[in-house]
Amino acid sequence: MGVQLTGAFLNRAQLQGASFVAVNFSGASLSNAQLQGSFLGNSQVWGVSLESAQLQGAGLLSSLAGTDLRKAVMWRTYSSAEIGGVLTSELTWGPRFLDKNDQLVFWTQEKYQDIRKLVERNVPFGEDRIKALRRIEILDCEKKRFSPLDLEIGEDPVRPSEQTTLFAKILNDLAPCDPEAKPPASTAEWQRALERADFKEKDYMKYLATILGDLVCEGRDIVNMVGRESAAMSGLENKRASRFTAGGLPSPWARAEIGSIHILRGLFKNGRFEATRTEAPALAARILNKDCPVSAELTEDDSVRLRAFQKLNQEGAEK
Repeated sequence: MGVQLTGAFLNRAQLQGASFVAVNFSGASLSNAQLQGSFLGNSQVWGVSLESAQLQGAGLLSSLAGTDLRKAVMWRTYSSAEIGGVLTSELTWGPRFLDKNDQLVFWTQEKYQDIRKLVERNVPFGEDRIKALRRIEILDCEKKRFSPLDLEIGEDPVRPSEQTTLFAKILNDLAPCDPEAKPPASTAEWQRALERADFKEKDYMKYLATILGDLVCEGRDIVNMVGRESAAMSGLENKRASRFTAGGLPSPWARAEIGSIHILRGLFKNGRFEATRTEAPALAARILNKDCPVSAELTEDDSVRLRAFQKLNQEGAEK
């Protein structure tokens, strides 16, 4: 809860049955990630790549903005989130999964059992394992009856009754395991919501560049995090020098830019910066501008990478 995964590189991560509450995924890449039966609640999924992600049975109760969902597997996913400016081409809504060769094949009970064994093997014995196993049961084609408690995600303290009603509706209207069967009303409604939020690629790139630029230059989330950490660390820093100040480095609890520079480098590494394509030169110019606080923290290598993106714009204009 409350984890910062901003600009993270999580491609092909094994996250089956995981629960993420109040997590900031902004600018992260989870392409081809295994998120079957996972839960993303009250989190920020802005400018994120979920391309080819396996989202079977996942709960996306988080705001999706500038999210790349192309080729994602959406069977039995559910959501009540605000959605805007997403890419949704080639979504898979039927009971299928991507095999080790990234080929779509039909969902089987054997696949469900494989996920159970993986969770049992990788999650230590205890409450977390029990909850993860209950969350993935939404993918059990042999289970005929479900209740909201089966999702093991807890109540929303702000809207508990509304959340319970939503989950009851979802579990009573699950997409069938039969690939030939007609999808239920909940799936059709979810499809329409994503279609309405779908952007053309050119508009998406511009929107994504705005999100990433705000993430690096505005740093609202970083500033808020810094405020919380500053209060928590004040006692420690009064007693002894931190590992940062002892090494002659400015404290990240005093300088929000310290966090932002690592986010920028994360966007370089995970490909989200490059994903802005024709908007990358403008994004680079924004970050290099002295009005962007992180510009003062750029190393020569950082500046060279940003200027290379700017050069793409000049070369395109000359052609």
